[in-house]
Amino acid sequence: MRLPRYIAPAGTPIPFTTLMSAGIDQLRGQDTGEALAAAIQERYGVRHCLTLSSGRAALTLIFRTLKTLANDPRRNEVIVPGYTCYSVAASVILAGLRLRIVDIDPQTLSYDQGLLAGVDCSCVLAIISANLYGLPNDLDAIEQLAQTRGIYMIDDAAQAMHATFRGRNVGTFGDVGIYSFDKGKNITSLQGGAIVTRDDGIAKALATAIRELPGEAPVTTVAAFVKLAIYTLLLRPWLYWIPANIPALGLGKTIYTTDIPLYRSSSMATGLVLRLLGQIDAITAARVHAAARVADELTGIDTVSVISPLPGSVPVYLRLPCLAADANQRDGLIDALVHAGIGATQSFPCALGDLVEIADHSTVERDVMRGARDVAARMITLPTLAYLRDTDIRRLAAALPTTRSQAI
Repeated sequence: MRLPRYIAPAGTPIPFTTLMSAGIDQLRGQDTGEALAAAIQERYGVRHCLTLSSGRAALTLIFRTLKTLANDPRRNEVIVPGYTCYSVAASVILAGLRLRIVDIDPQTLSYDQGLLAGVDCSCVLAIISANLYGLPNDLDAIEQLAQTRGIYMIDDAAQAMHATFRGRNVGTFGDVGIYSFDKGKNITSLQGGAIVTRDDGIAKALATAIRELPGEAPVTTVAAFVKLAIYTLLLRPWLYWIPANIPALGLGKTIYTTDIPLYRSSSMATGLVLRLLGQIDAITAARVHAAARVADELTGIDTVSVISPLPGSVPVYLRLPCLAADANQRDGLIDALVHAGIGATQSFPCALGDLVEIADHSTVERDVMRGARDVAARMITLPTLAYLRDTDIRRLAAALPTTRSQAI
């Protein structure tokens, strides 16, 4: 009996040898946190790197720390893109700050520069980038605005580790940046995050805050290792259909939650990430190659269009973001892809400004959300993980109607 072949929406294959080596490091009591921090500092050219439990935890701690360092109660807002990860909003709110939501350009997924230039920053503490799906934002423009207005810039590279923009590493723009090692990220331990900065004062304050966090319980570390082993096994295309057919797992769905545990990084997680960091060139090259192959196969299909990277950017393509030509047909296109065994998703279900859970904690700049709403209604992300074969890519293209009239 031939098992179904199903390509996961995202993910990083972890060799069992790499996983077992990280487990042995844990049993030997090796503390790999400092080694990982040093490796990230050297690779990405930053003075400081601090690790903790997740990228979401990293953002929450950054917002709290910058709020304390600013010591100005008037500056209680963070500028965020109208289309971004809901964890960003949750982290801002957990830090006791408000969101000032600025619309995006659907063609770039970066801020609408006209709207951004007009923002009143008198109450703004910081601005954050997004770099969704591994495509860099216009980071020079965001950094320049932050410097001109005297506000902090956080470069969110949770989905863009190893990408560059005009020769600089994404995550290193502005005052402080983050990387995430959660599931579906560029390299993963299913948990963990890193904060990078060149600012000694910010680094010192963050290090103090991290030292005060609790450590991970041993039972949690054991559970994490078991989850990693299961993840490593079930991510394979001939087995992923098993979790994909369990609705209770909620795979591919994005929800808003403020349940963001803050604790110090575990040596299990840092050990695995350290080993995967040594493989990141090959991991990224495979993902970029897959994205190029998928984009090429979609040439001539006008029911979807691939979002092009900004000039000067070198994306890592955590996923390949596309826009359906017609918002009314988007869900049908995703259903067709999933039926063909391709893990396509809508990503974030709505624009950030339409998220009811944050309504009391946010302001939409000039009440404009056209770009973000358009993207939320038309977004289709396609997988780029290393398991994608040429036969999968051809099956992906064959599942899509070639013209909009055929999709009706």
